[in-house]
Amino acid sequence: ILQNAMVIYASFVSIVQSKDIIDLLKDCTAVLFISEGDNIGFHLARMGYLGHDVAQKAEEVINTHICVRKSENDGSSKASTDWKPLNGSCRNWETHSYLSLLLMLLCCIMTGGWLYFVQGQISGRFVFLKFPDCDKLKADPSFIGDGTCQDMAPYNTAACGFDAGDCVA
Repeated sequence: ILQNAMVIYASFVSIVQSKDIIDLLKDCTAVLFISEGDNIGFHLARMGYLGHDVAQKAEEVINTHICVRKSENDGSSKASTDWKPLNGSCRNWETHSYLSLLLMLLCCIMTGGWLYFVQGQISGRFVFLKFPDCDKLKADPSFIGDGTCQDMAPYNTAACGFDAGDCVA
């Protein structure tokens, strides 16, 4: 669970910090490359190229299953303390109901974080944090740092960072 949460967090941070679509695609490609490298490494370990002990651990991982358990009473899959495993032996996953709550909590946190950054970008809060004097000049934040030089006041001024660098040769 911790590894999945860290992947979700890293993806969230890379999306939020992307300056443009090319930067976002670059970051997503890097994450995909690392993920595929991890998969290739696991398959090499499983085939025994990284040693016999590592191959055995890889097989243990393959053979580990999260149990879906049914109630003895009516065969349903609802929470109960008298569940029996469907196939073979399973670990005791008494916290199964908490995993769903954890997933919902992570989704809520990510959605809330995403909304915070979207609202900050739309309102210009992040631009004006970087250029606080530019806010006093009543500049439209959507024009600042958009890749095009607005060669007029207040954008092409020191207070607005010369259109956040767009007007710097």
